[in-house]
Amino acid sequence: MASNELTLDTAGVASDDTPEATRRLSAGVKASLYLLCAYVAIALFSPLLVGDYTTINTGQRLQPPGVEHWFGTDHLGREIFARSLVGTRTSLMVGVTVAAFATVFGVLIGLYAGFFRMADRIVMGLMDGLMAIPGVLLAIALASLLGGNLITLIVAITVPEIPRMARLTRSVVLSLREQSFVVAAVSIGTSTPKILFRHILPNAVGTLSVQATYVGAAAILTESVLSFLGVGIPPEVPSWGNIMAVGRQYFQLAPWIVGFPGLFLCLLVLAVNLLGDSLRDRLDPRTNIRSDL
Repeated sequence: MASNELTLDTAGVASDDTPEATRRLSAGVKASLYLLCAYVAIALFSPLLVGDYTTINTGQRLQPPGVEHWFGTDHLGREIFARSLVGTRTSLMVGVTVAAFATVFGVLIGLYAGFFRMADRIVMGLMDGLMAIPGVLLAIALASLLGGNLITLIVAITVPEIPRMARLTRSVVLSLREQSFVVAAVSIGTSTPKILFRHILPNAVGTLSVQATYVGAAAILTESVLSFLGVGIPPEVPSWGNIMAVGRQYFQLAPWIVGFPGLFLCLLVLAVNLLGDSLRDRLDPRTNIRSDL
């Protein structure tokens, strides 16, 4: 049999078990994981490596990138390199925390709405109402009311993301609810929590994990937008968003203040999205078939 021949798995779906396909799939995973590991290392060790990143040195203000100042300095003479590295911690913390909370609450709401027909209309009506409000505007309103700090920012970004995760979970539950193994579990009197968390949720983990990576990427972007608009992280805490917010006033004189934090942001979001795409490709064998056609 040729090495690139498709075979049928036990579910009757064609799959490609060749080593080439495995290497092709793992390349995307490795690339995204390497980037994310680099960012995690930067977030953990940057405060120890860069030293003091808050000292104001007016004699070195708006210095261009060079040997002495790798990423240049801002209007107060602070190192953009040091502040960009330390800002990684804020973005990663926001992305991971928002993805975790939005997934937990969204999955619980989606399971309840998808499995119980009576609650579906009421619960999803509330979710649709939240989704009708633009996420950034809702986050700005919450951040403005509750004050600007990290906890408020996480809450403000999480709330708009919960309805999206809830709707996805509901759609998956609706498709699984009529499957024979769920009907059989109901017919023998299996308790509802056991059906939801032992039979339905494990079959939805693949789809939900992919969505969670996109929620994390969206949270990182939203944090930068809110900080850029002045309703996110306080200015004394380095964040890519507030670094760029300061740099926009001096963009014509010192574009590096905006450029380097923006590059950090783009690479992190790209790494998270690559991880989500790789998970989707690995968890959906039909994607491999379409790519080979």
